[in-house]
Amino acid sequence: MIEKEKELVGYQRALLTKESLLNELRERLQAREMELKSREDELARNLKRLSELEARVKELEGENKRLREELARKEEELKALRSLLE
Repeated sequence: MIEKEKELVGYQRALLTKESLLNELRERLQAREMELKSREDELARNLKRLSELEARVKELEGENKRLREELARKEEELKALRSLLE
């Protein structure tokens, strides 16, 4: 009977050790999941910012095109005025 009790105590200790390791692994997993969630959130913010910047670049490209066209018109007007003065 004593042998059986010793064997049972051994199993209980092994079970406690395994439970302890399992809890430690769960804690590590939770920490890793939180870290990944934080990275995902940061990535989402960066993607949103990139999208905003891309939209701004398109706006600026459109404005640049408009200003170049206006400049070309003004240069033509200036050329016409100079030719009138000659």
